[in-house]
Amino acid sequence: MNHLMHHLDIDKNILTLLEFDKILEKIASFSNIHSNQKKIKSTVPFVDINTINKHHQYVNDAIEIMKKKPTFSFMETGGINDLVLNSTKNKILSIEEIVLIVNFIKYHHKTIYFLKQAKTISPEIYKLTNYNIETKKLTEKINEYIDNNNQIKYTCTKKLMSLHIQLDKTISVINHKLEAIMIENNKKNIIQDNIITLRNDRHCLSIKASDKKSLDGIIHSTSDSGHTVFIEPIEIIKLGNDKQEIQLEIKKEIIRILKMIGLMISHNSKQICQQLTEHNKLDHIFAIAKYTLDCNYLNYLTNKKNYDLVDKNNKELILINACHPLINNPIPLNFTISSAYNAVAITGPNTGGKTITLKTIGLLVIMTLSGIPIPAAHGTKIPLYSRLFCDIGDEQSIQQSLSTFSAHIQSILKAINYADEKSLILLDELGAGTDPEEGSRLAISILDYLIKSNAHIVITTHHGEVKKYVINKTNIINASMEFDVIKLQPTYKIIFGLPGKSNAITIAKKLGLPESIINKANSLTPIEEINYNKMTDKLQNALIAVDQHKAELQEHKLKLKNLVNKLENKLPLIKDIILNQSQKQIINIEKNITSIDKKINNIEKNIDTQSVQEIKEEILKNQKNISSIQNIFNHTKDNYKIGDNVFIDNLNSFAEILSILDKNYIEVKIGSSRIKINKSQIRQSELKKKKSNFKNNYTDSINISPIQDPGLQIEIRGKALDIAIAEAEKFIDHATRFGHKRILIIHGKGSGTLKKLIRDILADHPLVEKFENASYGEGGAGVTIAYLEDLI
Repeated sequence: MNHLMHHLDIDKNILTLLEFDKILEKIASFSNIHSNQKKIKSTVPFVDINTINKHHQYVNDAIEIMKKKPTFSFMETGGINDLVLNSTKNKILSIEEIVLIVNFIKYHHKTIYFLKQAKTISPEIYKLTNYNIETKKLTEKINEYIDNNNQIKYTCTKKLMSLHIQLDKTISVINHKLEAIMIENNKKNIIQDNIITLRNDRHCLSIKASDKKSLDGIIHSTSDSGHTVFIEPIEIIKLGNDKQEIQLEIKKEIIRILKMIGLMISHNSKQICQQLTEHNKLDHIFAIAKYTLDCNYLNYLTNKKNYDLVDKNNKELILINACHPLINNPIPLNFTISSAYNAVAITGPNTGGKTITLKTIGLLVIMTLSGIPIPAAHGTKIPLYSRLFCDIGDEQSIQQSLSTFSAHIQSILKAINYADEKSLILLDELGAGTDPEEGSRLAISILDYLIKSNAHIVITTHHGEVKKYVINKTNIINASMEFDVIKLQPTYKIIFGLPGKSNAITIAKKLGLPESIINKANSLTPIEEINYNKMTDKLQNALIAVDQHKAELQEHKLKLKNLVNKLENKLPLIKDIILNQSQKQIINIEKNITSIDKKINNIEKNIDTQSVQEIKEEILKNQKNISSIQNIFNHTKDNYKIGDNVFIDNLNSFAEILSILDKNYIEVKIGSSRIKINKSQIRQSELKKKKSNFKNNYTDSINISPIQDPGLQIEIRGKALDIAIAEAEKFIDHATRFGHKRILIIHGKGSGTLKKLIRDILADHPLVEKFENASYGEGGAGVTIAYLEDLI
């Protein structure tokens, strides 16, 4: 037996028997990383509740993301870990190998940025990532040395630039001299082609083979036809040697640069390996999510925030409308092991679905404990099993020359020796493979022994004595597979509380067996069995009627629940309407007060004291009305507190309150900016509504709904710093999501403060590849051009 602390205690052959390997094969096919595919195929169910719950939450988040962006994928990371390890051993990495590492880091940073954008709908999976500024700086530094064509930039060091200049000059002198020689020898008619060609990296002229002695020099090669020889004239041999020496120095400098880059990678090896681990884990989780969505389950279940599919305190196995994930158009299974009993004995005819029921139970338990969503309806519960024992089928062990019966006993022995209250035992055709009478006695004895372990047990059997044994026990219940005697086919539905019948005589009669044979068979049936069958038929009809009634009640309950949900969803809208109406009343009353106040100022000198007092009383009355309305909703401008989310009208943005400065001003945070703002700029009547819209808009930041094209430039010159920064951040975010590659930010020259703040924002943005001053024609130093990378 397998005794790993964090994994289900189960033989590997049982995983195969229950076809878990086929599920894993399908999941692995959705992985983008080759090494992950092998890891997925070796998955073993967990027994740690925190691990199981987390895994389900991650998968659930991934499913939500895949629904919004089906193309989301991961980069193949094979070999990158070895390359990073080589850098720590001072091995020189090639340019291609360095570029592979850089591309991975950039891709992973994009992945993190995307998950950050989507964290409103996938908060748990985002926590798996760790944005590392050091690896971002590493890629920026390496980009200073390697160009977009994966070549070392000849300007990246002063020495390399100087060597390239020398090389260009030397080649220019060589070409100039060769052209002069070519012109001179054209008169002698010894030149085959008027071109300068390279042979063995030496500059040569094409000379007719018959005239090769007419030009002094070194012959480096001959044409295939033999009509042309390629000669390096003696006058440029020294220059050719000089060129090769310069090229050798260039190679040395490039090797030095590669060593330096390798050292930088080595210094960041721990962070890169951590990102590789993150990337692989995310790919694994998303492979499960893609598999789940690809299956098109009518219902699928995972552990969610408000729903525990697996609970360590749960002692009941409940499957509601559960389906075998590998069967097309399966009949849903409803199955329960409650606290009232810990064992179920299923009986019924062959091909009635008994074995597939066992396989469905076992496979769904394994999938759930492995963090894989299962095709089942809400209300399904899986206990936290630590062991699973299974004996299904009649395969024989050829190696050990065991009979079918002996093979069954050996499998059952494992359950007898190790089963406890945290075990699930699945036994198909208990007591089969030997004499029926002896087999039934043995089946009863084994069942009686296993029940005492308090394990959850599901068995199938044909033995009538086992059915009778179950009737007289309280901790085990009979169940049968329903059979349609009219259509002569199983319905694959399970009926609890009722032992099954073989229906052999009924089936034989329907198939046309002579009446005399049928009558003879019936006459041989003991009267007790006839009465028993009549009783079970009545009981079966009664149970079917109860199930139908339960289904109707469930349907009514669901309708009622949906109605309650609709009403609850409308409550915030109703509250907002009332709040808006009250705010309008306040505004109208405030206008009345202002109007009355003006009247007082205009006529106070010409009116008697009594009239003034009457007007003041009217003001006081209006002020009391305002107070009463505000008290109802408890929403005044002095009611803000640190941490509140507020909406700023003139910026059309949400912000978070950082501090209350005084009666009229607060300090808020918009993006990465801190702004001082007057409380009057916040409209309470639209706060909840806009906050809800903000949540939806933020969710849609993964291209869930269209956004306005921000264009290719924005002008923030002359605006207040806080407003300019907020507008610039919004423009960059929208331009990124709209797919723009090159954008202009017009900030002006001025004191340079706004330009510096904008460039700080650009430097920290994960999808800004680089930025620079605009050309003279586009605004020069008063305009910054930013180059954007693709959002995954």
